[in-house]
Amino acid sequence: LMPPDRYYDDHPEYFSILSNRKRTWEFGQYCLTNPEVAKLMAREAIEWMKREPEGTIYSVSQNDWHVACTCPECVQVDEPEGSHAASLIYFVNEVARITEKTFPDKRIGTLAYTYTEIPPTKAQPRDNVVIRFAQIRGCDGHPLNQCEQNVKYRDYIREWGERGGTVYIWDYVTNYAHYVQPHPI
Repeated sequence: LMPPDRYYDDHPEYFSILSNRKRTWEFGQYCLTNPEVAKLMAREAIEWMKREPEGTIYSVSQNDWHVACTCPECVQVDEPEGSHAASLIYFVNEVARITEKTFPDKRIGTLAYTYTEIPPTKAQPRDNVVIRFAQIRGCDGHPLNQCEQNVKYRDYIREWGERGGTVYIWDYVTNYAHYVQPHPI
């Protein structure tokens, strides 16, 4: 919703600082503790809702690479809660709070995925936020309750459910290492 080619040159502070201490949009995320980013994202989400009013859930999710913003503000939010999902939930909650004023019947969806799959200890999704738990590194050959590799994912799903809001499962129907191989689900 916030393309780097439109925002980065004038506002690099909207984008993440990576572990190399460099602020960048390449293979990074947004800086989720920057209040201007939440306002802009909400504005863009509202425009999206106007363009596509038939939708019920609009995704405000992390980019599909696996690094969090490590700016001092994001670290200050995430470390006490034991998860990078803390800054994500506070951010998405703010977007959902703003969009709800214009579209009270719409919800904001976000991913609990890779570095945000561990639920934070305090942050709780608003009622109009949907968590989509995306277990990409578990075992798909066994049920969650019958596989050592899946125990932590089962526990994460339970913990997300206990945080409130709505939790969906983002299920993978493809074996990304071998596309033509059958993939049990």
